[in-house]
Amino acid sequence: MSERLTQTELLRFAYGEADELEEVILSDPEYLEVLEQIWAGEMSRDLSGPLVRTLQMQKMVSDTMGAVLDLTVAFGRAIPHYLAGGQTNGTTPDPESDPESGD
Repeated sequence: MSERLTQTELLRFAYGEADELEEVILSDPEYLEVLEQIWAGEMSRDLSGPLVRTLQMQKMVSDTMGAVLDLTVAFGRAIPHYLAGGQTNGTTPDPESDPESGD
């Protein structure tokens, strides 16, 4: 690699003022360590706990919405079946296998 970056350049990148240095900085473990120290010194508290909880909450909401959509689709497909009296594709249900038959 050519010339090493200065502390000023690292600080500019850390504060979002030098995006053009991203590739150089992210490819060097020493630069990443310096960035970690800069950012850790700027934070008034550790955000890892709240950040993890936020990601877990986002996953739970996403999974819940997926389940609700699946249930809604299944319910939507079942409505025509029950409105048609159990007839699907022009056939009548077998009374022995239909749990709703009054036998």
